[in-house]
Amino acid sequence: MSDSSTSIGQQSRTALSQGSPAISSKKTRIAMTGATSLLGRNLLFEIFKENIHDLDRLELILLGRAKESQALRDRVREMVCEMSEMVSPDELSHILDYCAHRVIYVDSELTEPYTKIDSHSLHQLQRAPIDFFFHLAAISNFRDTPAVRELLHRTNIEGTLNTLELIRELKVGEYCYTGSAYVCGTTTGKIYPDYINLDQPFHNPYELSKLKAEILVREFGTATGVRCRIFRTSTICGRLIEPPLGGVSKYDVFYGWAAFWLRMKASVLGGWSDIYTRPCALDARICYRAAGGFNTVPVDFAAKAMYQVCLQNDPGQSYHLVNDQETPHAMHIPAMLNTVNVEGTSQCETIPVDLNETEAAYYRVLGKTFTPYMTSAPMDFDTDSIRSVLNKSRLRCPPVDAANFQILMEFAKQHDFGVEHN
Repeated sequence: MSDSSTSIGQQSRTALSQGSPAISSKKTRIAMTGATSLLGRNLLFEIFKENIHDLDRLELILLGRAKESQALRDRVREMVCEMSEMVSPDELSHILDYCAHRVIYVDSELTEPYTKIDSHSLHQLQRAPIDFFFHLAAISNFRDTPAVRELLHRTNIEGTLNTLELIRELKVGEYCYTGSAYVCGTTTGKIYPDYINLDQPFHNPYELSKLKAEILVREFGTATGVRCRIFRTSTICGRLIEPPLGGVSKYDVFYGWAAFWLRMKASVLGGWSDIYTRPCALDARICYRAAGGFNTVPVDFAAKAMYQVCLQNDPGQSYHLVNDQETPHAMHIPAMLNTVNVEGTSQCETIPVDLNETEAAYYRVLGKTFTPYMTSAPMDFDTDSIRSVLNKSRLRCPPVDAANFQILMEFAKQHDFGVEHN
């Protein structure tokens, strides 16, 4: 896997040098929100890798905020160190120096209007045209509570509107919005990347918030003439092209599913000592469609594909960043339970009525959110609009099959699936 994965990244760079429209002689300006998110950091890594020998012609503007008293500049430096296996030591040192002295950091809060940005930073944004403005910042929360709905509205919808209002004050060539493939709600079958239906049922408020934000972007593009691209991603997983394979910084969705069983096991065993080597039987009937699966896309592939669309000046607007094939539930669910060494569970097609204590905890904490996805009929996300881009860059999405899923599990296991414990 390691050899072939490396060759894919090399082929992408070779394709650019042999005729894909790369960065021109003029300085290219790229602005980005959400640079420290899982997808954001991988897009940032891709930008650095593709321009490692031309950083003098790249101006990067990152909009974000401090977190837990750590400045955005320091967060980015810490994050870029994750690139140590992707580039040579000299190249990494070059990138770190660039981040320290050349990157423009704009202190901004997504939920606040652009007028809150200080005048110096606003001038930095306005002083020259921005070629690509990537808006990746968002909240991913699948729960349905008043507090979550309010947070989703302020961050995903109003936050997107705030960036669009900022764009009105700038000269922007392309505005690239990252949405969700699941804005299709409960619709199944063939789904196109520009499919919009506000009247359909949604699994949760998150899906609806992302669709409403996307509509704002589409309307903005029509009204202003600014070129707007929509990238809809399916479930994002760890890297399967760039090292470290399996690398991920956010342990949600199916990682969070495995983390639940890890916590349950630690509770039963009375601690975390030898947590993976000691088996634990948990009596639970897990509801999922045995013949079904879910779509998960490696984060490095999604970042590469998104950047290639822009570099190649593709004429399209709407794109699915998804896998060509689903990952079967009958494979990945047992694989996750096996990774955390939990025994005694069984599959069922409908949620049991007579729940035992373990099952009650599962369906209260996770089942309500994930079961609708785990029992859904197939969603066939159409990828025709991005096919030519992938072909030109010789990119293909790694299948999240049994072998690759185990790579994801091994990396997550090394980090306890993001669970903090003593």
